[in-house]
Amino acid sequence: MLQGKEHRNLSIEGIAKVVGFQSKSSFYTAFKKATGITPTEFRERVDEVLANQVVE
Repeated sequence: MLQGKEHRNLSIEGIAKVVGFQSKSSFYTAFKKATGITPTEFRERVDEVLANQVVE
């Protein structure tokens, strides 16, 4: 969901709720444990990749 353009209008907290988390902090903790980065860092990296694809 953090990668999809169709979900860009959702905040990270909104995504957390959609996927079943009751709080932003529990989502951040689980996401970072699974990926090694925070949801915000992940979204920033995706944005960077997408921006580079448009330029190339």
